[in-house]
Amino acid sequence: MTLKVHKDIFFADEEEVYQIHPKKSEYVNLSENCLHLWKPIGHELGELVEKRYE
Repeated sequence: MTLKVHKDIFFADEEEVYQIHPKKSEYVNLSENCLHLWKPIGHELGELVEKRYE
């Protein structure tokens, strides 16, 4: 299955969901070939990023 199919299964059409790619030195791989989707609870990512630069 594609990443879009997985996103569509677990999240609503209007939810912002992100795939995080950390620095290689910070990888935590408990299962090879596993992708992680992240969604901030109670915020949109743009809102959190904008506050960083205020």
